[in-house]
Amino acid sequence: MPRRFAPHKVGLTASLAGLVSLLALAFGTVAPFRIATGSPVNLFEALGTPAAVALIALWLACLGASLVGARSARASLARGLISAALIVALVWLSGVAAERMLASETALARYSMGAGVWLSAFSAFALVVASRREAGEGSLGSLAVVSLAPVGIVVALLTGRLSSLGVAVEYRNVSEDFWLWTAQHVAYSAVAMGIAITVGVALGIFAHSKPRFAETVFTTTSIFQTIPGLAMIGILAVPLGMLAENSPAAQALGIGVLGWAPVVVALTLYALLVIVRNTAAGLNAVPDSIVDAARGMGLSEPQILRKVQLPLSAPIVFSGIRTASQQTIGNATLGVFVAAGTLGRPIFGGVSQTANDLVLLGSIALVALALSTDIAMRGVQRFVSPRHLKGVQ
Repeated sequence: MPRRFAPHKVGLTASLAGLVSLLALAFGTVAPFRIATGSPVNLFEALGTPAAVALIALWLACLGASLVGARSARASLARGLISAALIVALVWLSGVAAERMLASETALARYSMGAGVWLSAFSAFALVVASRREAGEGSLGSLAVVSLAPVGIVVALLTGRLSSLGVAVEYRNVSEDFWLWTAQHVAYSAVAMGIAITVGVALGIFAHSKPRFAETVFTTTSIFQTIPGLAMIGILAVPLGMLAENSPAAQALGIGVLGWAPVVVALTLYALLVIVRNTAAGLNAVPDSIVDAARGMGLSEPQILRKVQLPLSAPIVFSGIRTASQQTIGNATLGVFVAAGTLGRPIFGGVSQTANDLVLLGSIALVALALSTDIAMRGVQRFVSPRHLKGVQ
């Protein structure tokens, strides 16, 4: 009986989307100066025929791997490696296009990556994620797929291939402050998460052990999620301002209406709900039979919590912490509104100046920070989870 034709749906969809966006949308834009609206250029105008055909050929190869033997491990690895190579090629060739298109322009002209590049790269990234999952986390194929694109982009940066892109020009303009903003962003997020984890896990344990108060705890922490970011900053200005006026110690620590204090407090309050809920849910998911067995062995309630319930609930608890960490990194951009720096400076500064490349610079740094944090949190989760639960994410 002939085998039924079964293409890889994700591969087929992403390959077609990546190819169509590359051909139908602008590969880049050229603007006469920083804040001007750029004129779109297509794939062949930006790169010339040989490089453009090479990019198209990569997408066609990925499409072929989604149609022929699509369900095999070899085809999955091929899709992942080709799509990772596509991401590198799109970034690398954008730098080439910038040099090519700006050669006849003035020194003030800017070249930016177009919608075709971004959508094509997003489609390739979706294939990288799918291939990584199919290859199995921790396998050699998975490692090759996920490391190829970052390594290639880093090489492109180190060799100066991307130096003509508008985002690279913006970085050079703010390079003295950029790493300070990044350090502030990381510091505020880390302090807020440390406090939120300590308080949130404690409240989750309390909600689990005292069910009649659980709804009160959940309702109280959920209220913070309903308050918009700027409104939260405004609300905190009153108590923090009063504290600064009446406490020399608070003044010495820099607590006030402006600075680190409103950012850290707001981030902590926003992070509480998911940590509290996941902690309580994780503890509630531990079977009563296991808890009863621990009691039968003579363990006290604190010992049961520490040695049985928390280890077994660790995957669910850490899932909440991971989610909260991503929210916190995104929300930390609020620091720009209280003179606390953070990556909100290039993002909102670029918006106010209509400088899209400056917005892009801050956004790329924010995404890179969020991804690296999630990878680190996954590593911690695998380390602290019981061996038989390490596959639970």
